[in-house]
Amino acid sequence: MKIVILGTSNSVLGQKGFVRALRQRHEVINLSTGRVGVAFHLNRIIEHYEMIESADLLIIDHYINDVSRFGAHLGDQYISDLNVLFDCLRCMNTHVINLLFPFIAKEHMDLRFHEVAVEGMRNRNLSFVDLHEIGLKRQHFRDEVHLTIGASYLMGMILAREIARLENVPKPSGGAIHENPFKRYSISELIPNTPCLNHRNRLMSFDYLPLTSDLHLPFHPEESLYGVGYFTPKDHEANQGISIGADNIGLDSLPSNYFHENIETTTKGSVKLRPVLGEDIKLESAMGRGILKGKFEPPYLVDLTTRRHDIVFAGTPSRGINLEIDMSGFLDALDYGVPTFLQPSLADLVRDQALREETKDAAKAYALMQLAATLRPDGPLIKQKLKEYADQISQKP
Repeated sequence: MKIVILGTSNSVLGQKGFVRALRQRHEVINLSTGRVGVAFHLNRIIEHYEMIESADLLIIDHYINDVSRFGAHLGDQYISDLNVLFDCLRCMNTHVINLLFPFIAKEHMDLRFHEVAVEGMRNRNLSFVDLHEIGLKRQHFRDEVHLTIGASYLMGMILAREIARLENVPKPSGGAIHENPFKRYSISELIPNTPCLNHRNRLMSFDYLPLTSDLHLPFHPEESLYGVGYFTPKDHEANQGISIGADNIGLDSLPSNYFHENIETTTKGSVKLRPVLGEDIKLESAMGRGILKGKFEPPYLVDLTTRRHDIVFAGTPSRGINLEIDMSGFLDALDYGVPTFLQPSLADLVRDQALREETKDAAKAYALMQLAATLRPDGPLIKQKLKEYADQISQKP
């Protein structure tokens, strides 16, 4: 099957994890990048609309950023923005799975965005996989919001198996997007007739330019700046910042990374964007990421996102089937499989553990043997035991 992934940092790191595992069985196009919010996802969907709808499945991963920073900082307005994303997904003429990655709760997080995501998908009859409910342990995380490569890879193997079962399920149809309040402007549109610099990596290719002087933005009277996409070149050491009217905003950055931060401004209509320049400057970062101090040089802009306050999202929902994705056995498989997840003996490990469980818990044995079948689809003992376990479970009162 052809899969498009539109995600954040777990899907970027997942190039060696779950994305790699999916590619063992499926064609995968990964459009992900780290530290982006809901407007970035909406813009990418509109930008790649035909390609996404030509695929069999869109996997979207937005939720970690909502919990850990964007939603926690922006509050109720961000809930409204997320619902625009969910409405957009409901109008897509392809299968959609929202992959809700787990996290280790910290004080700066807003945990209600877990419920926002679950309810947003459930209310629109959209499919989601809530990995937060599985109960992963600390050793399965590389930090508070990212899975280890091993855990990610094993999750992808199970997900690849489940997706393969959907091959003959008809795609949704009849959906359409009519109005979208968000709009993306590339730097080449904003500063025409100026040769741009270009950055390309495994997942993205974009133009960028340093903002060295005032940039006039002739927005519609009901249009306001919503987000700024910016890049930090590899050898760039100074801070970056922008000024919008009376607001000075720092852009927290990492070398060789593209980020898209929400900008909190209520200014509507035409506005001037200025670079923050100088020595020994102290400036608060966008999204409450801390204080930037020291030298500020021209920011490297990639794109801007705006919101039209006079436009409400409008679309025609597609007609389709809510997909059922069974991730049972993932935690048990992690306990037995992660240390050797790339070794050929993993299929034997998981199979043998299933055999040990068969007299104690047929359902658990079945879940483990399903994973063994993912690793070794043609194994005769695995096939035989799967049938036996299925028969045992079906005969239980």
